[in-house]
Amino acid sequence: MAKPGSKLPSYFEALNDDFRYQLTCIGGFAPVYVAQEISGNRFKISGGTPSMKVSWQIAGTRHDPYVRSHPPQVEVEKTGKDRKRYIHPKEYGVSETLAIDYEEHERMEAERENMRIQQEIMKAEQGRNQKSLSR
Repeated sequence: MAKPGSKLPSYFEALNDDFRYQLTCIGGFAPVYVAQEISGNRFKISGGTPSMKVSWQIAGTRHDPYVRSHPPQVEVEKTGKDRKRYIHPKEYGVSETLAIDYEEHERMEAERENMRIQQEIMKAEQGRNQKSLSR
């Protein structure tokens, strides 16, 4: 079996490199292999038997401009006050007070509430001023 060439999205090579291929025969087993590596967003599979279905998956390492300027960090060591805290506490069944950003979130909520109260006070004062002007 020689497949004519499996086509990848037009952006695939522009955004990825270091390709890894996974081929799986469907409905049987056979020695299948990548006959031609990715070039021009296409690659070729060979081996197997005529009309055999082959499922494939290509993985690569991103190398787009964003990833180059913000390299992925698989695991980052927590330091200081972040230790024994969670990025997503709910998913671990613990209190949201154990969230890494809990204090900052609470401070922002208090600030937001303060601003809302200040706006209400200003509206009330404007209403009183308009009433006194209309008398």
